[in-house]
Amino acid sequence: MKSGLVLFLLIIGMQSAAAAEPKVVVNMRDSGYTMGDLMEMQVHITLPKNQHLDPDSLPLEGRVKPWLDLRKLSMQANDEKIKLSFTWQLFATVEIAQALKLPEIVLKTLPIQGKAQVITIPAQAFQYSPVFAYPIGKHQRRADLPPIKFDEKTPLSIALASFTLAILLGLLWAWTQDLLAWLPHKPGPLTQLARQLKRQQLQTLQTQDLQHIHAALNATAGVTLYPNNLVVLFEKASYLLPQQLAISQFFNASWQQFYGHQSAVHTISGSIDKNATLVWVNQAALSERLFRRKTSHQTSKIAPKRKLATAFIA
Repeated sequence: MKSGLVLFLLIIGMQSAAAAEPKVVVNMRDSGYTMGDLMEMQVHITLPKNQHLDPDSLPLEGRVKPWLDLRKLSMQANDEKIKLSFTWQLFATVEIAQALKLPEIVLKTLPIQGKAQVITIPAQAFQYSPVFAYPIGKHQRRADLPPIKFDEKTPLSIALASFTLAILLGLLWAWTQDLLAWLPHKPGPLTQLARQLKRQQLQTLQTQDLQHIHAALNATAGVTLYPNNLVVLFEKASYLLPQQLAISQFFNASWQQFYGHQSAVHTISGSIDKNATLVWVNQAALSERLFRRKTSHQTSKIAPKRKLATAFIA
């Protein structure tokens, strides 16, 4: 009597345990596939009561194997019944028809009391056909071509060329705006004189150097200067007024050197100080450059207004 009761309880326990296992049914065509084909696989899962599939356990879409991709995965749930729709795509090919298998998929349910139930979708076999007929006779297999390397040289060359062009354009713009101290834009007579004297690295002032200085002053004034009309220089070049005293002293001293009783032929010494002369020449060149830069900017602003006024009158 007792043994029969124990046997009855064991049978009921086994039936309840079997009933608690999820049921998995897979529907898929198992033949007629070749390279590039899409495979549709439907999986029907019946879960035990009060259990739910963990969506995080579903496989991710993308490359699964070198010859297999999971293109799409969708899920439909209705209480304990779940339908999973897999879309696979096949790549590569084979020489002769052969049986391949999709990978086994392991899913889980949401944990209940800290325990999750494992659901296994078994690997599905299918027949895979070659793209080309099997060759007759001998043929030589060749290794796959290596992947195309990323072209780093062309982008770097373009970037370097663009950077170089940007620098050149920036230097050109700075030069047209006369912002380069070492390369003036349309230098005036005094600026050219200062650059010439700097290149010569003079130890003493020669007669030819004095002639160059006088020529620069004459070009700045627009007339030939003499001691009695030196004021014309400062009237036409008012930016030289801060150097008026130094220029006047140099002009009178050099005039005496040229036309006085003790004129020198090669070397100028005595009343003309080379260092003091170079100081006022550099200061005058800087004043000239700043004045010409300011005038150039004002002219560039006025020119469009004149064109607009002319067009309006026309």
